[in-house]
Amino acid sequence: MEFIILAGAVVVGVFMGWHLRELYAIRKVKELIQQAEELAESEEPEPSRTKMRLERHGEVIYAFEHETDSFIAQGKDLLDLDAAIQKRYPDKKFSVQEDNLKEIGAKYHESV
Repeated sequence: MEFIILAGAVVVGVFMGWHLRELYAIRKVKELIQQAEELAESEEPEPSRTKMRLERHGEVIYAFEHETDSFIAQGKDLLDLDAAIQKRYPDKKFSVQEDNLKEIGAKYHESV
């Protein structure tokens, strides 16, 4: 008789433990989803890119803002120009059209 009671208690304990584990996992997943949604809402959107155009004069490449024609930076090649732009404008993003890159005869890589 004691064996049957003990076996019943073990079965009930295993069942309840399994069920409580599932409830805990569901609650944790809901909390993580809520935190992710709050984080996504609080993040600022990625800053837009400023269009620029490049000009080559001799061995130097000059970068200008497309709309205002204001000077951005200069460099002897695209890597040097990119370093100068990042140094002068660390939080700003710039983009250039591929046709403009071909026009100045620059060899470029997508990371620049």
